Amino acid sequence: MAYGKLASIVNSKGYLEAREKIRKWKDSLEREDPAGILRADEERSRYFSDMRAKDPELFEAFRVDAKALGERRSYLHERMRLIEILGHARDCMDRLRQSLLQGTGFPLAEISFMKGLRDAAFFESARGHEAPALILRDAQEAREHSKMKLEEAKMRVPQPANPAYSAPYQAVDGKIQADNEGISREITGSWLGPSFLDDQIVSARFSRTPPILTTESASFFQVHEAFYGYPVYGFFFPGTNHIVASSQFQKEADRRVLIAHEQLHYASWLGGGFSMFAMSPSGETVFGYVSWLHEGLTELHAEELTRDRGFRPGYVAYPYETTVAAYMRRLMSDETMKRAYLTGDFTQPMHALDQLLGEGSFRGLLAAERGADALGILVGKLDAAGIKHSKFLKDHVIKAAGVLK
Repeated sequence: MAYGKLASIVNSKGYLEAREKIRKWKDSLEREDPAGILRADEERSRYFSDMRAKDPELFEAFRVDAKALGERRSYLHERMRLIEILGHARDCMDRLRQSLLQGTGFPLAEISFMKGLRDAAFFESARGHEAPALILRDAQEAREHSKMKLEEAKMRVPQPANPAYSAPYQAVDGKIQADNEGISREITGSWLGPSFLDDQIVSARFSRTPPILTTESASFFQVHEAFYGYPVYGFFFPGTNHIVASSQFQKEADRRVLIAHEQLHYASWLGGGFSMFAMSPSGETVFGYVSWLHEGLTELHAEELTRDRGFRPGYVAYPYETTVAAYMRRLMSDETMKRAYLTGDFTQPMHALDQLLGEGSFRGLLAAERGADALGILVGKLDAAGIKHSKFLKDHVIKAAGVLK
């Protein structure tokens, strides 16, 4: 069969060049040298901005890389901030001890160092969370949280020349805000009800602390795009039940799939899906957060939930990642992959794929750096095993993604 965009993209000069640059940036992040991180950040941001403008199809193959690098940078920033906070905490405790010994007062403001400790929870999600550390009760509280996160993002990457940085937070008023809140409630109560979140623990956690949506302005997302280094249209704040969507999306189907995507991230975070593992006779294998597979499964389920209800989004986010996730799901049952996505337990998918394609196939696939690489590995293994998969192309999400023909 012809592999369409996949073959032309992964064999292109631009693809090979980008892979090498990403390896260099990852090495820089792992060394945790602040000056090196800053230099890599600036180079990465310019590189992906140029790629998105000049070759959007190539950028789609690296969107998850841009996202993962941005999240890793954010994590390192939070960790360095945490180290500073803990240093301040030790100073505060010393001052408190001295004040008690001397009988003097100790300002309550000095204990404010604890604020923000929960933000580092993104990579601490093994086996899920009983509830978010910060539970927002309504849209008003969520908007206050948006204001706080916007100012934090501005402080991390100051760019005075960018008009978005001088603009104050502005809530999005009008019909789209109300419409999106209604859509979000419908998705929470109907689309992601117990029949879909069929894991009892995940379903109970999700219904106990349902997600709260705010719709944010273009300038809000421009600041976060500058911080993370990749285009942002919606996201979920780990450690909270707060999800955000961009006001730039006007078509209802596009808004529905975006909101479903972010709610699914939240449900998976509650269940432990951000930390993937598998059990075997030799013990537990921890894969951690495999960004391309997590994003692919998130978009796959969001697309299907939306399209099955008669809505037709105008795009498939993460097309390579979503296609390989759909292929994997076709090789086993839908329930097997959905449960793995929600809980992080990929034991059954690993055994199913290894039985079909040979021992170690699942681990080899998850070792791929991005969705395009993983898709090439998977279709190559299927061809080598003589397993026909052209019928997979009739899948409505795979067809809409358009990376295979």
